[in-house]
Amino acid sequence: MIAGFVLGIFFNSLNLDHTNPINLYLVDGILDTGGQIFLSLLRLMVVPLVFFSLVSGVASLENNMNLSVIASKTLGLYLFTTAIAISLGLIIAILLEPGIGLNLTTDSNFISPEKPQLKDVIINIFPTNPVKAMAEGNMLQIIVFSIFFGAALRSISNKNNPIKDIVNKLTDIILKMVFLIIEIAPYGVFCLMGSLFAKQGIYILGDLSYYFFIVLGVLFIHGLFT
Repeated sequence: MIAGFVLGIFFNSLNLDHTNPINLYLVDGILDTGGQIFLSLLRLMVVPLVFFSLVSGVASLENNMNLSVIASKTLGLYLFTTAIAISLGLIIAILLEPGIGLNLTTDSNFISPEKPQLKDVIINIFPTNPVKAMAEGNMLQIIVFSIFFGAALRSISNKNNPIKDIVNKLTDIILKMVFLIIEIAPYGVFCLMGSLFAKQGIYILGDLSYYFFIVLGVLFIHGLFT
């Protein structure tokens, strides 16, 4: 992280033109590409990690455990923690305005969607197309489908069911992939920091630190309640 910070500040101090080969191939090329690939890898693991972990966990429950209670607690906990996270995020964003000094690009054509009806919210919890839910990263629908899938897998009486073994193996593979991404995290952070500070300069450090500590504080408060 520090190496990326230093390298980014160095490139920014050169005041390179956008057509300069260093800026074109190193900053916008290698550093920005490497950072975006790292972020894509992180997003890549979210859906399979949640799906296989839940399916494996539900399918491995003892037969004497009440699955409906566990499912309702899982959904309830998700909704509760999500509500707290949204409330904290809105309150802190309005009061402290984190990131207000950051010169970041935004989509000026963004149109806020209309507020959905409560009925529609409840209906949309249950997916009609699990593949679409996974492609869109709809976590609530993924959780519901994972619980149903795990419950059906658990109901199969054969203890040596090969499907359960496959799911457990896939869960282990996904976890191994997560650990591999963690191992390359220093390089991904290096690229992100180098690209960011090369484009924004050292003046962004104060606003970025302010944003960082606000996010850290909100996560800490959220952790206390959840």
